[in-house]
Amino acid sequence: MTLPDSAFRPRRANRLYHPEEPPVAAFPIQSVHIDWDRLIAKRPTVLEAIDAMPAYLFKPEIIGLLDAEKIRRIG
Repeated sequence: MTLPDSAFRPRRANRLYHPEEPPVAAFPIQSVHIDWDRLIAKRPTVLEAIDAMPAYLFKPEIIGLLDAEKIRRIG
């Protein structure tokens, strides 16, 4: 009994298990500089200007108030 030549050829990769590599995106922006001092300075204005503020955005202010209260009670 002889086997056909196709029995010894490597199988074509199954796409289910070997997906094609996604194309590499070329982003025009290579780096970002955030002016944190400006953002921190504008924070109170933004908090006052927005009516429907998500609660998590108040976390820094709430933590500051709790820390101040803790210091006041201890001291």
